[in-house]
Amino acid sequence: MSTSEYQELVVHLKVFVGDYEKSLKKASKANQSFTDSVKVAAGVLMRDFVTSLTQSVTSSIKLGAQLATLEKSFRMLSAATGEDTSSLKELRAATEGMVSDIDLLTQANAALALGLPTEDLDELFAASIKLGKAMGLDATHAVESLTMGIGRKSRLILDNLGIVVRAEEAYEQYANVLGKSTDALTTAEKSHAFQSLAIQRVRDKAALLGDNISENEKGMERWSAAMKNLTTGLGSMLSPLAVLTPVLESLSPAIGIVLVNNMGKMKTAMGGMVTSLKALTATTISWGAVTTFVTKVVTSSFLGI
Repeated sequence: MSTSEYQELVVHLKVFVGDYEKSLKKASKANQSFTDSVKVAAGVLMRDFVTSLTQSVTSSIKLGAQLATLEKSFRMLSAATGEDTSSLKELRAATEGMVSDIDLLTQANAALALGLPTEDLDELFAASIKLGKAMGLDATHAVESLTMGIGRKSRLILDNLGIVVRAEEAYEQYANVLGKSTDALTTAEKSHAFQSLAIQRVRDKAALLGDNISENEKGMERWSAAMKNLTTGLGSMLSPLAVLTPVLESLSPAIGIVLVNNMGKMKTAMGGMVTSLKALTATTISWGAVTTFVTKVVTSSFLGI
């Protein structure tokens, strides 16, 4: 190997060593930046997980508390009517499990408060679901439309179930039963007249439809109701924790707030990784130049090629 070739080899090696040292430093910095980024990401994920869990538990506890209030109200309203009232068990059976307990009690309480016949609630709820399904409604919405439509004497709401009731027709029919003119009907008698005709129309239309709900749709509705019942039941079990929910709600967002403020560092760190990769690529190119030159010198000097 000649002196000039040796000197040229030394130059290439110095360039390679320098690039390699720079690459090691950049790689070290990139590795630290990556570690910091992972810590930030983990903190954000943990914060979001805790927040989501807290919100779910809080929502479940609220549903459990609401169910307890609705059950107590149902018992009190039922007792106040002085008549036999469909039980929650009977309402579940009538709606074939397609309406959650909390929705059943909500509508049952509304029906009792608005003066619907208490002993026929199970039959009316079942009929409303048949009518509602024929109109594209879910079971809960159908029961609500029946309760509000008849209870508030609303033709618009009853339209949701495909039921048309004209007040004048209802008053005239009831007045004939009582043997008096429509003008002589009291407010209570008019209310009863509208309610009676609406209920009769609901029963007639439901009988006409028969068993019109597919098993697949029933299964889907039952699943939704069961999941809501499960969440509500879990909330009832966790009710002793209700006093802690305000504290959990206030603390959960703060768990990762500092880390969230450092999200910008993740971007910087990722940029550092890209720079490091570029440096390593450049080093690889330098090493390639060295090996190419050494190979050339060796083959020329020793092999005579």
